[in-house]
Amino acid sequence: MPASHIQVAPDGTGKDIDADSVTSTESGTPTVYRQDVVHADPVTYASKTRVFAPGEQRVVMDASQLFIDTFDASLDTANRWAPPVATGTGAVAATWSAGQILLTGGTALNAYSELHSQASFDPEEPGWLQVTMRINIEFPVLTTAYRFWGIGQVTGTPTIAAPLTDACGWEVSTAGAFFAVTFASGTRTQVAALTAPGDALAHKYYLFFRGDQSYWAVDDPDKVVASFTTGASGPNVNSLPLKLLAVSSSGTAATIQVNGVSVGDTSRSVTTVADGSFGWRQATVTPGTGALATVPLASSSSLTQVASSASSVTLLAANTSRKAAVFFNASTAVLYIALTSSAASTTAYTMQVAAGGTWTLPVAYTGQVTGIWASANGNCLVTELS
Repeated sequence: MPASHIQVAPDGTGKDIDADSVTSTESGTPTVYRQDVVHADPVTYASKTRVFAPGEQRVVMDASQLFIDTFDASLDTANRWAPPVATGTGAVAATWSAGQILLTGGTALNAYSELHSQASFDPEEPGWLQVTMRINIEFPVLTTAYRFWGIGQVTGTPTIAAPLTDACGWEVSTAGAFFAVTFASGTRTQVAALTAPGDALAHKYYLFFRGDQSYWAVDDPDKVVASFTTGASGPNVNSLPLKLLAVSSSGTAATIQVNGVSVGDTSRSVTTVADGSFGWRQATVTPGTGALATVPLASSSSLTQVASSASSVTLLAANTSRKAAVFFNASTAVLYIALTSSAASTTAYTMQVAAGGTWTLPVAYTGQVTGIWASANGNCLVTELS
């Protein structure tokens, strides 16, 4: 039994064991209290559970899921990923095959293959963004490419000399070396030099990210291999998309094989209304009042007048940018409005608007709107919001 793990029968005094009589192979000399129960890592005694000043034990729940892709089907560029990009001799854009995607960096200097998520993820505090990627790198590691995975932004055209602008993640250099790195406005910071995996199998790479403090772990979220603890080491832009990048330094084409990606929020601090399949698509609230915004906010309007007619006329042409529309019947006759591209009639319509009345589209309908009056006089004042 390690010297730091001591079991002592209690007595009636509750006294301390004399610290001088306790020896330990670990840093410091522990004082053992007979009545205390200490929760500690069974291997490293110094790693103990923590108690907040009021006496509350600190606990952590699993992160809530924001994003996941296990590549069960073809690369989802409609919802999850931007279209993959590949430029230069031998470069191949991210290609899907049976539960994985493969990026190939090419064989000419600065040829590259790049993929990033459509969504950017805001850092969480007091928790972290938990970014997890299941990655295969060949063994022995090739020295013919630069590779990166994590979160980040690439330069306009990534090169070996300037691959990223703001980023945080894992790097394989053109020397075949393995690093935890950050980029701030193009300046690279080496957080730690690491040991590359000793095989070509899939490994799970964790990044616990926020702007002031981040941790890297491999295969086990508690197997931390690198960290920075001050914001000076982090990127200048902290709201970043997922990023995968391979840039060739010429020679044999190097690849990144990705078997799954997820993003979680360890803070779980805010209850949100979100898409059940794509959790990063969240409902918003209006500024000031905090009311739930049930339709997209409009930023511009168009005012038109349509002369009344006893035959069907177009009140609004189809407009995919339309957010809402309001119709004021400035006539002494009833206006019949139809949400259709077909002709409206006094027997086939959507809504009757009385003389001097107003009607607002109940939904963000973007198709054509037609209308007809019981008799022709006056007009319809139309306000379209987009």
